[in-house]
Amino acid sequence: MTGCKSDGDVVGLTISTRVRDDVTIVDLRGRSTIGESELLDRHLQKLLASGARKVLLNLTELTQVDSSGLSIIIATCASLRRHGGDLKMLCPSGHVLEVFRVLRLLGTITSFDDETQALASFRSLGHAASSS
Repeated sequence: MTGCKSDGDVVGLTISTRVRDDVTIVDLRGRSTIGESELLDRHLQKLLASGARKVLLNLTELTQVDSSGLSIIIATCASLRRHGGDLKMLCPSGHVLEVFRVLRLLGTITSFDDETQALASFRSLGHAASSS
């Protein structure tokens, strides 16, 4: 995957996870609002508990995010950094990009438009994606 293109609007939030090299990629589709953010929180907490330290949030198909979704993303990023890891974003666009821009979070959480470049940016971190 190299571009940032969404297929359209999805109701609710769908989360899938894949691993490339030692980076855990979390693909988000739909919207992360107060009704759906608990699902995102549980998913990310499980990843951290399993030892994930390099997390790439693929926001290509995330159409909406509110304060509850933002707080989960920011808290996860802070937790990862405290443990020597990091969270980065792939392809925030539309409303999601605007929210990150208005809140000046793009300087806090690194964002990429290309998955290959995003994955390469994690190479300076020496921790594996899981403890197994």
